[in-house]
Amino acid sequence: MNAHLNNTGIWRTVVVSLLAIALAACSSKQHDEVVALSKCMKAANYLEDSNLGAAAEYRASFALKNIQGGAKYAMDVAQELRDEAEPQGSSTNPAHVIDVAQKWKDSSYCKKVEADFAVHVDEQVKANLAPVADSTGDKESCNKYVVQVEMYTGRHAQKYHAQVEQSIRASLDGSLGRLKDFQRDVAKEKLAGAGFGAFAAEVYEQCKAGGALSEKILLSKSMQEAQSPTTKALVSYLEVQANKGDCGEFPQDYCKGEYLLTAAATALEKSRKCDQDPATSGCAASSDDMIKQEFEVLEHEKLVSMQEKYAKYVADPEKFDGNAQNNILVVAEKCKRGAIEKGLRDVAYGDYVRSTCLPQAKKEFVRPQAEILARVTARLSR
Repeated sequence: MNAHLNNTGIWRTVVVSLLAIALAACSSKQHDEVVALSKCMKAANYLEDSNLGAAAEYRASFALKNIQGGAKYAMDVAQELRDEAEPQGSSTNPAHVIDVAQKWKDSSYCKKVEADFAVHVDEQVKANLAPVADSTGDKESCNKYVVQVEMYTGRHAQKYHAQVEQSIRASLDGSLGRLKDFQRDVAKEKLAGAGFGAFAAEVYEQCKAGGALSEKILLSKSMQEAQSPTTKALVSYLEVQANKGDCGEFPQDYCKGEYLLTAAATALEKSRKCDQDPATSGCAASSDDMIKQEFEVLEHEKLVSMQEKYAKYVADPEKFDGNAQNNILVVAEKCKRGAIEKGLRDVAYGDYVRSTCLPQAKKEFVRPQAEILARVTARLSR
């Protein structure tokens, strides 16, 4: 049925191919049918008349159904028609060809073929005008929707154009139940405005493979590109690059503002997936919540690595700083002078330096790193 409602069909091909199923020897009545139908097809070809071509195709689908035979008969009929339309072959005056084709088109047979096809189209259109409201995932709903769109775009049902358009709008509007609020708003806007045709075509392309109309609407280009308020807010955040210069509590190790931008970029990617697939996990209600989620993951990983780094440094600074030993000795000078002032000498002085001065100096030397370690540990314990 769909082929008959569209501008494609047998009339576009060479008549020889169209009638390859014709019989080698047939009754006079069958022969008259083959010749008359061939003239309609040939006229459609010469006159570029898609309606006549579709009508002839429809007629051939049942009129030639029980005719069996080979290609020679079809070639003979085709040659007979060419001789009539093009008596001088390729040198025939084009006006003569058109006159003959028009005569064939105006024949009572071809007129009846077109009239029968018009009745067929009317019946098919009326049978498919009911809206397809898919709220349950009906796997047949796409097939019905495809028929409606093909009726809408085909020229053979033009007098029903407004009614078919109304049915398509109703079919789409009644199948929006699986959309999120923001997607439904976009779809409603398109259905009510100038974007209706493009939106209907997008869904049609998805529906051609069959399935549930409500599911295919989700896969349409418009729905895939639609942005939730959360996604829009994340896009805006990244464009403004808010907090970029705020490096936070540990600027020597990482910049909080840059981490927030990285978190926002990750959140945006996830938000877009959430927009396209309601089953995506980790979807938050606001952009702030999504950024916070991603930032906390990034920051936690960084704080854990910082804790490990600073703990190792505080325990053994000489391993990470080639000048640490000399610097510790410099810090220990004050303690050493105090020991001398206390009268310590020789073994007693050496023991005091090793047990008191150097540990104190080392503690003082790593104090900045120890303070950072304490703050990092406190942050991780929250």
